Amino acid sequence: MSAGLGHQTNMHTDLDTGEIMVHTRQDTEGIIETVKEARENLKDIGVGNAMSRGSAMVPIAEIPMIDWNKACKLGEQNNPDYWKRWLKQPEHAPFRIYQGSH
Repeated sequence: MSAGLGHQTNMHTDLDTGEIMVHTRQDTEGIIETVKEARENLKDIGVGNAMSRGSAMVPIAEIPMIDWNKACKLGEQNNPDYWKRWLKQPEHAPFRIYQGSH
């Protein structure tokens, strides 16, 4: 799979049982590079100070399509508490742009 923001989904059907298996994979290297650049941009414009005063809106994270699809499957895509928990998980740290309070 090539680097970038794309993802790939394959579906397999067991002809005996009719069970459908969905396999999705995504190369997140491009997302992680985008996040690193966004972090640097936030430093350059002094976002931390503005955020502490509550006067700025900044991106918090880049969510890989696989994680977005999982949230949709669970019906959690619009649940702020779900995303707060997602952001706090150590394995998602590379996708977090703003490192302020969580």
